[in-house]
Formats: sequence, structure tokens, C-alpha cells
Amino acid sequence: MTNLIRWSTVWLLFLISLSVVIRIDSAELFLNQKGGKVPVWQHTYLKAEPGQRERLERFVTLNWFGPDDRARSKGYIDGFLLLRGAEDNSSWDLVVIDIFPDAESREKARQRYQAEIMPEHKKQLVDGLDFPALGRIVGERTTTLVSGHIEARRLGF
Repeated sequence: MTNLIRWSTVWLLFLISLSVVIRIDSAELFLNQKGGKVPVWQHTYLKAEPGQRERLERFVTLNWFGPDDRARSKGYIDGFLLLRGAEDNSSWDLVVIDIFPDAESREKARQRYQAEIMPEHKKQLVDGLDFPALGRIVGERTTTLVSGHIEARRLGF
């Protein structure tokens, strides 16, 4: 029985090591394809005022994603997403994710937003309501790629 436990432990450690190597190899392959640059995802968590989640979604789509789409077309960002939290999530309702090619591009994009993108944007109210009446930002996080794979066509894009 002791030998079986010992060999089971050895195989388990071997399989864990192998999975780590495979993940590192796939991340290195992705990074080599991107010229060694690590994509940066900026997450902005939003909490809707009671009964305003759908209006907040529309406001973000009109007023945040319009400028984001112009920034994407100019190559300042790689993409953007709006994700809805579970109905029973009490800390946030929506998360906006802006995807930048790398950390340096993220800093440049912030400057370009202020100088080029936002002056061209005309704010659109939703049912006469502005952002403060619809919700608030409750958190921001920045993440970078470690490993993974996404096929946009499978996500419906």
C-alpha cells in the first residue's frame, strides 16, 4: 500500500509539472506571436442604482463604447467588453473591460482619449438620465495575460 501511495504521488506531481509546462509553452507562443508584448486588460466594475441596470448598460454602450470603438479603429486599444454579473451579486452589476496591446499602449491611450477621442464625443443621456443617476464605479483592476485561449467566433463576435 505504501508503494502505491508513493507512485500515485509521483505520477500526480509529474502530471502537475507537465500541465504547468504546457501552459507556459502556450503563453510563450502567444507572447512570441505578439512580439513579446503582454496584453493589458483594464476592468472597471460598476454598480447600478436600484432598477437601473438595463439603463446603465445602454449608457455604457452609447457613451463608453462609442469612444472605445473610435480608439480601436485608430489602433489605440485592441478591444472592449461589457459583462453582466449574476443577479444575486451585491458588490457589482457590470464590468467593462478595455483591452490594450501592452502597458505602454495603455498609458498612451489614456492621453489620446483626453486629447483626441473625448472632445469629439457628444454625451447621450438614457431616458434623460446621466451616469450618476444610473450607477457608479465601485472598483478598477488591471490584469495581464498569463495563459489561455479565446476563439471570438465561439463567443458570438
